[in-house]
Amino acid sequence: MFNLKVKMVKEKNTIIIYEKESKLNRILEEQISKLDIYEVYSTTNPKKLLELLEKIKFNALILNLNDLNQELKIIIQNYVLKRNFNYVLGYCDENSLDIEINDITTKILKKPFKIKNLLNELATLLNPKFSEKKEIFITDHLKFLPFQRVLYNLQTDNKEHLTE
Repeated sequence: MFNLKVKMVKEKNTIIIYEKESKLNRILEEQISKLDIYEVYSTTNPKKLLELLEKIKFNALILNLNDLNQELKIIIQNYVLKRNFNYVLGYCDENSLDIEINDITTKILKKPFKIKNLLNELATLLNPKFSEKKEIFITDHLKFLPFQRVLYNLQTDNKEHLTE
């Protein structure tokens, strides 16, 4: 008699990262890969980005919007529109925000940002059930901030730190 074990393998979400600065590119790739729930491809080269877009079936695209020239913006914009793709996470300097970029991205982070924030936004994009509530309104004037463990009274500006 044979004893068969079947292992269910959950398919990983595939992410493409485009960041021209190689150190930041490696940091993003390493931090996202470390979670072991994403398959990550990254590039610093715009031509390689275009190759990855065509060759790989991916779930999310992370872009440094400051690195996009006009031609690359148009190509990505067409890609997003043509495939009805809405999982683009961009980041840029605050003074670089413009309408064309807003047409490309689903979510924009302003630089500098924390890796944790990028990971939370990525998880929210790929799994809406994951989305972390950053604040919960208990009443009209009471707000609870779960990750800071703070109860905040909006009328009196009192903050009460809760302990476990």
